Amino acid sequence: MTPFVLRLEGPDAEALTARLMKTAARSRLPARAWASREGRVFRCGVSEGGPFVFRSAARTLHRGENRWLLPEEASDSGPEFSAGALARLAGLPVFGPDSDGAFSAGGEYAGANWPASATPPEPENEPVVALNGETAIAAACLWAGCGFFAVSGSAPVSGARRALKRLDPERRVRLHEAGDAVAAAFSAAGAGYGGLRAAAEVPYERDSLAAPAAAWAASSETAMVLLVSESVAPESYGGIVRVPASVREVFRQVAAAFDLAESYQTSVTIVIEPALRFRWETVPEPAAPADLHRGRWCRPGPGGPFDRYSDPEDGISPRSAPGMPGLEHSAGAVEGDDEPRRKERIRKLSLKEASLKKAFGPGPLRGRTNGAVVVAAGGPAALLRDAASDGTLDCGLLAIRTLRPFSAEAVAEKLRGRRVLVAVERHDDPLLRLVRSDAGISGAESWRVSAGDDPESVLASLREALRDG
Repeated sequence: MTPFVLRLEGPDAEALTARLMKTAARSRLPARAWASREGRVFRCGVSEGGPFVFRSAARTLHRGENRWLLPEEASDSGPEFSAGALARLAGLPVFGPDSDGAFSAGGEYAGANWPASATPPEPENEPVVALNGETAIAAACLWAGCGFFAVSGSAPVSGARRALKRLDPERRVRLHEAGDAVAAAFSAAGAGYGGLRAAAEVPYERDSLAAPAAAWAASSETAMVLLVSESVAPESYGGIVRVPASVREVFRQVAAAFDLAESYQTSVTIVIEPALRFRWETVPEPAAPADLHRGRWCRPGPGGPFDRYSDPEDGISPRSAPGMPGLEHSAGAVEGDDEPRRKERIRKLSLKEASLKKAFGPGPLRGRTNGAVVVAAGGPAALLRDAASDGTLDCGLLAIRTLRPFSAEAVAEKLRGRRVLVAVERHDDPLLRLVRSDAGISGAESWRVSAGDDPESVLASLREALRDG
């Protein structure tokens, strides 16, 4: 199938985008959609691995015994024919005198040959689902066995919470409305201390209010997941701080966060940028997890009371159930906590930090292996990934998924001796500081980019920045 792009404008653009994405998913076509300054952009026929290739003599919109076939001579004339056919399948009223000839012809062909009542044939390729960032959060929580989801009751209802209520008719996840962002974060920490898989989502621009709860959970070795939209200072959250760069990564990182939190007995903060929450992608339909990794557990038995600080080599002790005799937690220099215990706690957390740094390194260096390299995280990394994969990016790309612990030595090794540009969306972006200070790349240049920009304008801006240097 010829890849194509549709630009949707007007008050119904969001609803039309959702309908197109679901139609693409039913047809098992890779697709993406995102917000731009002009409206919505829908791109079909391209996946992370490049163009989507169908194994048939004619170009099709569906594979199976009774394929939805496009006339080969018409579909070869350009992507507009395929776009019009898919739009007709989605039932979009986008045809009119101003429509492109090939686009309108594709819609007319689909209407004449693929009646709306026809049952789609069972295709050979793997099933996919259409998700936006908000739905991906909800689906990941259900997939990972989350039992407690706290939100700020004083904030507008989040899309993730609405999606969770829709996807969870049996109410397996308890939705808790806290008074504010602080209460939401600490209530999730309390639920995590009690043994539940717990998460909290705080509204945009109130992210820093939730940081003390994540830091406390990391210090007291309590498992919890925190979902925020911005991270000015990753170190203020403690534990693990990760940044997905696509809707697929939103699902994977949120689902994995519960395993990581319990395996390492710490907080896991996922920074999901606002632009990514409204981005759509088709992703492989997730299967139920074979097993949940709930970490090491201490079992009562002979040999004395449980001691959390019994010299674990990697800093990760067994978890104890609340009320088990012995030392459970020591969150700081509290009354009754003697000096030797404080030293053991600091040493233990240092060992755990070293273990985390070994577990989380930077991704592979994509694109060109010599010359300049762009360091990016989140939305900007997603915008550049396709260009790096297909060779149209004029430099290398190092995508950063984990801001804390930041693998400074590994990042420095990949960037040493090269011109470095860091993609930033604001002047206080933490990624620039991490590259310059922690990784020691003092000459790293900042390159301003917005995740809401069109890929073409982002690439043009990058080429200009490379020329100016």
